[in-house]
Amino acid sequence: MGSHIAQELVLQYPERVDRLILYASQCGGSEAIQSPATLGTFVDYAGGPVQHAERLPHLVLLPEWVRTHPLEVLERFAHPLDRASRESIERQYQATLAGHL
Repeated sequence: MGSHIAQELVLQYPERVDRLILYASQCGGSEAIQSPATLGTFVDYAGGPVQHAERLPHLVLLPEWVRTHPLEVLERFAHPLDRASRESIERQYQATLAGHL
């Protein structure tokens, strides 16, 4: 959801943004093609945080890189989950589906 906010910021105030780096994002809005299955993977915590972290890289990274960097993948995808509650992530998911951005 943060990348949607960043994109909106750069569209509304381009003179204030020098660079924009987006991670695991999409364009959002009514023109975006959103797969419910893909979006659902982001909030699927079946099996716990490690299993969740193992599912996410395949949505945003090249398969070869995931295969050759298992420790980096686990580090980058498992630990951020500790900072946001499941309820918060679920609310962000619902807001994205509803097109509030």
